[in-house]
Amino acid sequence: MNEILNFTFHQMPVRVLLKEDGIYFVYRDLRRIPGFRSAAEKVDMTPTYQRIKTAVGSTMVRLLPRNTVFTVLLHMKDSRSLSKWLMEDVLPEIYKRPGCERFRPRPPWENRRQANVTEAEKSARDNAVRNLLLTYFSLMRILMSVPAERQAVFLFGFTNDAPGKKGCEHD
Repeated sequence: MNEILNFTFHQMPVRVLLKEDGIYFVYRDLRRIPGFRSAAEKVDMTPTYQRIKTAVGSTMVRLLPRNTVFTVLLHMKDSRSLSKWLMEDVLPEIYKRPGCERFRPRPPWENRRQANVTEAEKSARDNAVRNLLLTYFSLMRILMSVPAERQAVFLFGFTNDAPGKKGCEHD
């Protein structure tokens, strides 16, 4: 599958290589981004090297897997714009491509849950949640209509004041 995709981050080209086993970023392109190179030095990573075709021939490049790139982002001081660009532009574009849906991260329980839940069960679960929320908001509305000094009586059925005592004083 080795397909190269070209993206641009702040007018800097960033190449992404789609391989059979995942999404890889060309390290040479990412290290041009301010702060990435110093953050990458803090991360223990095992890069992959591969020869890729370029406009003038081929070249050997160092590749970083997607997970390693996100680990480096955790060590960057200002990674907000790069993270946003990856999450909102690059990865969704990759996931839209034919055959790349398998790269989308999923929690391990999702496949089991999707296989076992029918439409009737989903509808029943949604109705139960809706009823629970309606009950909660109704109770909160009633509670808010009761004066603050009477809310304990309303909720618990007793007051905190004994005759002659104030508050929670103990003997």
